[in-house]
Amino acid sequence: MHTQIAKTKAPMPHAQLTSSLNSLVQALESNEISSCAKLRSLLTEADIKSEELLPWANYDHPVEDSYGRKVVYENKHFEVMVMSWTPGDMSAIHNHGNTQWGCVQVFGQAEHATFKVDEDEIYTLSRETLTNGQIIHVNHSLVHQMGNSGHQPFLSLHVYGIDSIENASQQGVTADSNLFYAYESSIARVSGGAFFALPQENIDTKRKGPKADFPTYIRDYTEHVKRLRAVHQMNSSTSDESYLALKEGLYQSSHLDLLKDNLEQHIDENGHCENSIWWKILYKEIQAWSTLKDEIDGEENVEDSFHDYAAMYDALIGNPCLEDFMANYIVMVFKQFVEDAETKTFLSLGCGTGLIEEYILENHGITKENLFGFDLSHAMVDIAKSRIQAEQGDVLDLDPAIDQWDIAFTGLNVLHYVDHELFEESIRRTASIVRPGGFFFGDFITPDHIRWYPNLMRSSDSTILSLRNPKLKESEGRMYMESHIINLDFSKETVFINDAGSHLRHLPAMHRVRALFEKYFTGSVHLYDAFSLREIAPHADSCASTRYFIVAKKKV
Repeated sequence: MHTQIAKTKAPMPHAQLTSSLNSLVQALESNEISSCAKLRSLLTEADIKSEELLPWANYDHPVEDSYGRKVVYENKHFEVMVMSWTPGDMSAIHNHGNTQWGCVQVFGQAEHATFKVDEDEIYTLSRETLTNGQIIHVNHSLVHQMGNSGHQPFLSLHVYGIDSIENASQQGVTADSNLFYAYESSIARVSGGAFFALPQENIDTKRKGPKADFPTYIRDYTEHVKRLRAVHQMNSSTSDESYLALKEGLYQSSHLDLLKDNLEQHIDENGHCENSIWWKILYKEIQAWSTLKDEIDGEENVEDSFHDYAAMYDALIGNPCLEDFMANYIVMVFKQFVEDAETKTFLSLGCGTGLIEEYILENHGITKENLFGFDLSHAMVDIAKSRIQAEQGDVLDLDPAIDQWDIAFTGLNVLHYVDHELFEESIRRTASIVRPGGFFFGDFITPDHIRWYPNLMRSSDSTILSLRNPKLKESEGRMYMESHIINLDFSKETVFINDAGSHLRHLPAMHRVRALFEKYFTGSVHLYDAFSLREIAPHADSCASTRYFIVAKKKV
């Protein structure tokens, strides 16, 4: 059963309040508060500690309630309340009805989001983490949401007020609040808590609301399902049918239409987001969507970060890169450096799904029995085996005593994933398994590759999307590019979400890469722009496309 609010029958006598709370109440009663800033000063001066709020803690609130809520003190002009937040608690998106000024002080790590209601639209302005003791301003124009996305319970102190009693309804200072149920474009008017999935008897009125953008829509939908799921797991009175229906709808691929509409507004033709704030919000909300999916499915994280990603890899990465630049440079390499291809042995280091290797087999004369690939990812190798000879393995395990090859190859900047301390060793090992007179070729990226790296990659039919948050990192004088990747597959009735985690790539300077290949291959070393195919001068440290390939011949 939802609770609207636990109120004392009469204000607690000042003498029963702690000195800090008492000083706050006295200040509120004796001062004309006309602004949030003035109230903030009073709260700061009162210096209230979280333990003083424990008499009003309600961590055992009914699971139907999105958080605990108790009144400390109230009169016709203001209310002082304590909210209790257990892990997973989250308020609905709401405003504060009659409230004209107010402040919230959190005593823990709280999640806080703000929203803009613009005519018939609602969208997220910010989502941030509040720190212990932080104070935020509240008034009747604020539309926001609070919650506990951490692992520890905490309390928060809320003070809301009005300038005159004429501005309040009979229900009180905080009455007539609007709850914005963004997932169904409705507004519920209530006089109690800002709770999800309120039954009709706890709603004063309900009307059509603004349409939400995708980040706001999917996060609100997710939070509604989370609350109903908690109720369902507690065998509460809420019907299973309402939870099951909402859960089923949450992961329907029909959500793609709204997402695509939003992406068209914010993503340019090269896949770069033109609004970084919106992109960060979108990313965070999809992560919450993905996390709940994993919880519902009972999935656990796997060590192989390419698990699940492998099934989408060709559509997102393999085929576009093959068409954009890889096929062109492979044609050039075979034309200029390979004779009698059918007699040559070929080793692919980091073969992935085997897509590129299959292209080489079909178009450049290498025979299937002479081509072999390996990759660190079991999931990738499982797919590759349908195309080529392949097994799971590491470049650092290469042993020239076991076998040597005429041609060694790495595609899609494989060696950048090697730890920086082992980067040189990986090149030495590669050189050791190439026969005298043989050669290596493969592509690399420059440290300024991030200026090209997109936020969004998609399949040709736009049903598979890859969202990325790239950033440069510097550590002990070395450059890295880190990108967190979330993949979404809308090609079937139910969306498949793969949070592939963060991928870290070491970005050595181009001249260092050239020097290492010259050191261990001892023959000729040529660098080319991977798109224009123009040779790069020995003194250069970058190239126009930020992606280059190397051809390093082993001295006879």
